[in-house]
Amino acid sequence: MLLGTSARRRLEVISMGNDELFTGYRSDLALRTRNARNLRCDLALLDRFRVFLADRPPSAALAKAFIVTYTDRAPGTLLRYATTVKGFMKFCGEPLDDLNLARPKKLPEYIEDDRSEKLLAAIPNKRSHKDTIPRDLLSGLNGQATNDHRFALQLRLLHLEQLDGQVLYKNAGDPH
Repeated sequence: MLLGTSARRRLEVISMGNDELFTGYRSDLALRTRNARNLRCDLALLDRFRVFLADRPPSAALAKAFIVTYTDRAPGTLLRYATTVKGFMKFCGEPLDDLNLARPKKLPEYIEDDRSEKLLAAIPNKRSHKDTIPRDLLSGLNGQATNDHRFALQLRLLHLEQLDGQVLYKNAGDPH
């Protein structure tokens, strides 16, 4: 009897343990994800999924049940979690094609790590509002550490006048 590629993959998955599956997908995910912070977040989510599965083999019903536990999160977060779990399930040979979440109308602006580090380095050199330097630094470091999307908004609203002689932000929301 000849089996198709998806049926063969499903048989391989059944014979593998969860630890082998997650280890194999970790390396696959590391090759596809370029941002270290996003990779850490995805791996942490997959670790929670592995704990949720316990000793049961991954299935579409269990994956959906896991995603449902995060419905209280923001739409963008829920979409990111669902995308990560869908990628893992596709790797397992059981894609979640019937799971379609609405994409939020506006996703937060993505800020590269080096840009946020430059802005955080410039905060202590502000010419005005010196008394807000510790607050701005703490807020920025907290937003960067927690991968908070509102951190992008905070960075755009900072009135930083100069960084190495260049004007970064002339006024709120007007990058130059």
